[in-house]
Amino acid sequence: MTQKCTGYLVRKAGYYHIVLAERFGKGRKLRWIRTGIRIGEPRYLAERILREKLRRLHEDAKRAEQITQWGGDAGLLSAPPSCYFAQWLETRKYALCERSLRLYERILRKAGMYLDEIATELRELNADHIQRYLELLAYEHKAPSTIRLHGVVLRAVLEDACARGYLAHNPAKRVPVPRESARQWSGWDEDTQRKLLYGLKGHPLELPVHLAMVYGLRCGEICGLRWEDINWDDSLLYIRRNAVLTYDTDGSSRVIQTETMKTQASRRTFPLHPQTRTLMRVREEQAGEGNGAIFIAKNGRPMRPDGLSRRFCHFLQQNGLPKIRFHDLRHLCATALADRGCELTEVQAYLGHASIQTTLRYAHLNPDNNANVFRIMQNALTAVG
Repeated sequence: MTQKCTGYLVRKAGYYHIVLAERFGKGRKLRWIRTGIRIGEPRYLAERILREKLRRLHEDAKRAEQITQWGGDAGLLSAPPSCYFAQWLETRKYALCERSLRLYERILRKAGMYLDEIATELRELNADHIQRYLELLAYEHKAPSTIRLHGVVLRAVLEDACARGYLAHNPAKRVPVPRESARQWSGWDEDTQRKLLYGLKGHPLELPVHLAMVYGLRCGEICGLRWEDINWDDSLLYIRRNAVLTYDTDGSSRVIQTETMKTQASRRTFPLHPQTRTLMRVREEQAGEGNGAIFIAKNGRPMRPDGLSRRFCHFLQQNGLPKIRFHDLRHLCATALADRGCELTEVQAYLGHASIQTTLRYAHLNPDNNANVFRIMQNALTAVG
């Protein structure tokens, strides 16, 4: 580690040069840097460059000392950004779910490959580099939501670098990212919903769609259901597992059922609707046994959430129904509850949202509600006047 660094100006070959003397223990290393200021031009311009170089070197030395005291690797200061990204992922791999970890790996691998070419050291990263990377994504016709995700991940990773002393400030904070645009809701009317339910009679998707529309369950929660999650005696349904994809070392993926839920609020208990109970009994007879996962794929493992979504979209296409995502059935559930007078806090608990802000994006209120609210206000004004 550099203990002390001094510098001075030297005239050579018609230019001012900086000579930096860096001390390492008992040794010393001289480094020559050309300033680009010609002899005959104001000397203070070269002196300004010298002062800036010394200031940065002293800051780096101080930061490296802090990092070493905190148990970090001071060598990362002069390493490419991709090296720090790799270390950050290593420290986070036990705190992130498998799906998030793989997503962050893809983002940081792409960002690292680009940023390494324009910033050879982590400490050289600046806002212009991050801006150019996001512009590259836009040039590749990436969706605004994808560009925003890359920007948010880089901001979080570099904020961690600041907290650990590797950077003095977060360059990604100064770079604007695309705003998160609200997704236009093209909800189904009640006639379309009835057509869907009628077409699903006796279909393998009947029970999953029923669970999504009646209880607002997520794909992962449906695929994570096991027979022990049903209390037949008390007619209760427990939501306490989630199906997630995990990746093996060879890159292959498989689905596992885990008790790690998306949020703490995701753990909830519902009464069994009579129709739900009937559909579950039919499913139990088809399965031939009352233990293990309720929804099984052909390979004998729990059904994959993405596989369930694809089958649903294929069913809609085959039956000429408007295209929506399987996840939109949760929106239908939330909208139905809100339109029938449920408080948003009640809808939040029912859907297992951690934040009421998320529920606001799900409960698409009927435009006729404005007329109802106006009538209430009109009655209030009449009473006052």
